Amino acid sequence: MKRWLSLFSVLLLLALSGCATKQYTPDVTADFEQSAVVTAGDFSYHCKICRTDGTVTVTVGDTAARGMVMTCAGTMVRYRFDGMEYEARAQDLENTNPAIALYDVFSVLRQNGELQAQKTQDGYKYQGTVPAGKFVLYQNEDGSYASLHFLSSNILIEFDPPTK
Repeated sequence: MKRWLSLFSVLLLLALSGCATKQYTPDVTADFEQSAVVTAGDFSYHCKICRTDGTVTVTVGDTAARGMVMTCAGTMVRYRFDGMEYEARAQDLENTNPAIALYDVFSVLRQNGELQAQKTQDGYKYQGTVPAGKFVLYQNEDGSYASLHFLSSNILIEFDPPTK
């Protein structure tokens, strides 16, 4: 009888340990580079968005600003365009500047430990608030980004799937 009770206990423990819920710890701190379309109202442009070592760079790919590079490293924003370079404090610029807004989103996601990813059909959803307003970020299962929407300022960034 003791043997059967011991065997039953072991089998019960094995069964319960096999039913543990898998926890996903999404990585929103990794460096990435993806093409995207930024839309603000009825204006849109293609760009390349790159995050390296915490710095966000947005390179405009079309419109009259083609080739403009905006880089935000936190407190400072650097613009490069057509051989000219300009640097300004981020607090003196519009917080809806794509480089600043993206930097703020990834800073909040990196620092906010209690922020949990919500599982969606295709990946994960993050919500939060930054100076540019409330945002919703969708991340694909593979870690690439799908879209970022700033709800109060109606700015939408739609990321292209990464090229392999």
